[in-house]
Formats: sequence, structure tokens, C-alpha cells
Amino acid sequence: MQKNYLPFDDEYFDKIAEDAFDPEAEIHVFSDRYQKRKVKLMKKNTENNNRKPVMTKKRIAAVAAAAAIAAAVPTSVFAGSRIYNAFMDKPAKYQREITIDLGEPTEAAPLSADAPVIDSGVYTMKIGWVPEDLSEDNDKSFFACYSRYDIDDWRAVEFSFFQIDDESRTFNETLNGVVYDESYETDDKIVFISDLGDGRIVIWVAFKNTKYVANILAMQDFTDEELHKMADGLTLEESDTETASSYKVYKEYQEKLRQELAEPADNTDEWTEPKVNMDNMKVISVGETAGVTWDDVDITVNSVKFQDNFEGITTEGIGLEYDFSKYLDADGTLADNVRTWYKYGDGVNTIDEAVETEIMPARIMVVDLTYENKGSEEIEYCVCPSLITIDDEGNVVYPFIRDNMYCEDSLSHLTYDNHHFSFYTEHESSKNNIASFKPGEKADVQLAFIVYEDELSDLYLQMNSYGNNMSDSVDNGCLFLDISSLSK
Repeated sequence: MQKNYLPFDDEYFDKIAEDAFDPEAEIHVFSDRYQKRKVKLMKKNTENNNRKPVMTKKRIAAVAAAAAIAAAVPTSVFAGSRIYNAFMDKPAKYQREITIDLGEPTEAAPLSADAPVIDSGVYTMKIGWVPEDLSEDNDKSFFACYSRYDIDDWRAVEFSFFQIDDESRTFNETLNGVVYDESYETDDKIVFISDLGDGRIVIWVAFKNTKYVANILAMQDFTDEELHKMADGLTLEESDTETASSYKVYKEYQEKLRQELAEPADNTDEWTEPKVNMDNMKVISVGETAGVTWDDVDITVNSVKFQDNFEGITTEGIGLEYDFSKYLDADGTLADNVRTWYKYGDGVNTIDEAVETEIMPARIMVVDLTYENKGSEEIEYCVCPSLITIDDEGNVVYPFIRDNMYCEDSLSHLTYDNHHFSFYTEHESSKNNIASFKPGEKADVQLAFIVYEDELSDLYLQMNSYGNNMSDSVDNGCLFLDISSLSK
């Protein structure tokens, strides 16, 4: 299943549209890195149809690799009549097609007493088993996600629940980039498991002789046993209310998204970041307090230090406790980043191929800041500085982008979108926001970032963002901390 879908019911679609066109809605400003990356991702999706996740989020470890098989689950077919059938085909080396056919409507008389009759009852889905180390996450990542369990974004599983409509009575999913697949049947289910080779494991579960189907998206380090137990643990329970999302609506959204991605945006391929006028950059120093008039919050940079271990760092990016020991070498110091470059495959007859590897020495940068609410109202303030690389000529540098290739970093869990990997404050907080921030109050915040030795000479910490691109931010008074001057 492609990671770029948002399954939802009609009510969710209406809410999305309402929010999108509400004149009172909050304006979201996206980073320059995001804008640049979006162009590349859109181009990748339209050219390759291989739907890798934006998550450079860890290509979440693969489940097992065994011989790929295109398994078809046998079901009797009576002459002149369609009955319930579910199977997987292999049209190409790395492509799989899953089909579920509900057969004739229940009103049609079966031609044999042995022919299964589709149960037209209303059911909800129960999740019977998830790994003990995962906890339910109510802040679900997709609309109509039935339930999500995770430790963080890198070890997570999402369950979705669909109903096949009575009009088409068919289900069809095409998966590209499949490096391993498995199918099996139980008394009440037919299970299709596909490893997409980038860490996503997609499981479709057909509840036999019903209109219902479930999806499990597992990300990183799930064993075969865990995958089977999650799939086998799903059950249906009679319900007075329909809780399944419409598979028809989900498919319509996928098709609409595919068409939109296929339409070239104006000057998309030629989009380049304009040069930054370095003379307009407002660079602050350690110990300096810089007022931010737009949101009436002052920021003081108290200290910046560099270290080669996680001493004093115990929380992750939204303030939750976290153990960083897995990122250390045997000597207790931060492991080097391994950057691997991949050439795109088409996901059908070829898959993405690693073509180059770089070893990048890394350091941890710890920044202590004080935020002060200078306004007259209580607010919730987002603490979201980000690293940006700007060369001497004012060019914004994107070292992770090359033509027709993409890269993955072994430390990317800690560097996603160039933001901090650790957030800590004793003030009331919500994720990485200072919550209930009253007028006149101050909040001390500690952030930790991963920085690479070879990029320090052109590195800045962008304290806030104004406008839609880096030039706007510079011209409108965005604050920058020059990291190169501190790292020597």
C-alpha cells in the first residue's frame, strides 16, 4: 500500500475541504527545504510510480526475505455464477495485484448449497494483538486510520478498516516494489503480506464471505511472527454502527491524487531557490536577546556546545523519554552517519539500487534558549528552529538532492527535516510547544541537533520563519545563529 494515501469517509472529506478553504484557518508556512523536497518527491511519484514514503523516516527495516510467490487462494467457482474469491497475482517481477471479488449479491440464488453466501451484516473490527512495546497513539497520522500503535515514527503499525461497496463488489490493489510476498488462509481470513523493500510491510486481510477488508501498515523491525499475530488477531464483531471506511472513496482519492501528481506544475522542474541577500540576514550571537515582533516573543541564545555523546540528553523531539544508546559506537561516542545514494527503479521490473556510500563524521549540538512572552495574551508557542546551509554566495544548499537519485542517512531518525531530535523544558509543554505561555513568562528550553563536520562551515540555525521561502524569511527579519563561528 502506498504511503501517500489518506483513507477517509465522506464526513472526513467534507472536514478537509472546510478546513482548506476556511478564511479564518491558520496559515501554515513550509520551510524552503520542504518546498524543494516536495518538488523532488512529486517528480519521483509521477515518473516512477513507486510511491516511496516521504519519511526518509527510516526505511524501516524489512521483515524477512524468502522466495517471492504469487499465491492464489483456491475458491470454487460455479458455472454462470460469481462467488466470493480473493487472490494475489504477480504481473511483473516486483509488482503484485490483490483482488477480492464479493461475487453475486446476496439476493441472487446460489446454484449450489455449497456456494458461500456473503454476510451482509454490519460489523466493527477488533484488534486482538499488538507487540507489548507499542502503545496506542490517538494522534493518528491519517484520516480514518482505525488505530495506530507506536513507540515513535520508526516502529509503528497502523490498522485501517474498509468496506467494499455493493455496486462494484470488487477490491483491487496494485503494489509496486515488492521484494517478498506471502499469502495464507485461516478459517475466517485470507491474508496477503507484501514487503516493499523500503521498510514498509503492507498486509491486506480479507474477512471471508463479508464485505470487509483490513489493512495493516507495519514500519520497522517487525518479525514474521509479529506480523502473523497481528493479522490473525483481527476479528469482526456485530455492530449497530458502520465503522469501516468506504473503499470506493479511498480509491477515488488515490486516483485523484495520482492525476494531480501527473499534472506538471508551472516551472516545477525549473524551480530553484533564489539567492539570499546575506547583507539582510539578522545574525544573533550567544548571549544576545533578539525580539521577535511578529509573535511578541523574545528569544535569548544562552549557550551552544558540541559533544560526541548523549550526556544530559534524555528526551526525544517532543519531550518524551528516549534511549539514544543505539546511535553510539562501541567506544560510547556518536556513530558516523552513513549516507547511501540510490538510483530509482520503476517498481515493476526494477527496484531502487544503491550506487554510492559516504561516511560523514557527526557531532551533537546542544542549544540552550530562553523564550519570553512579551505580548498581552496567553499563547502556545512552537519551538521549531531548524538548520539551514547557506554558502558564501547566498545559495541555499541542499546536499541530500541529486538529479535522478535520493539518499538515506543512518542518522536520519535524528535529523528529520533538519529539526532538533531532543526537546526539553520544565515549563508546561505540548509536544515541542510551550503551552499556556502567559504574558511576561519565561521558558528555558534545551534543544539538541545532529550536525555534520563537513557542513559546519556554511551552517546556520534558523530561529523562526517568515514568508514562503528563505528570501522572504531573510527580508522579513528572521533570526539566524551562525554555527560556523561557534564550532571551531
